[in-house]
Amino acid sequence: DIAQNRYRQYEHQFKILNYTVNPRDPNQATVIARVQEITQLFPQGSTQTTGPSEKDDLTVRYQLVRQQGLWKIDQIQVVTVH
Repeated sequence: DIAQNRYRQYEHQFKILNYTVNPRDPNQATVIARVQEITQLFPQGSTQTTGPSEKDDLTVRYQLVRQQGLWKIDQIQVVTVH
């Protein structure tokens, strides 16, 4: 929100509901997670919020790929908005 001279602060809760590793390629996996996000909006240079927080509660599918021993997110898809 640079144009409006404000910034956002995020808080996340993350719970893995299911995960599977591709049996044909152990360097690919899928994770299904419940993600709860709270967003606070602040005027630039202030610690006082400009209004109520925004709350999102989502089920998200992450497609992961392992590169050089590290898992990285390849794709993200919101499956459900609760």
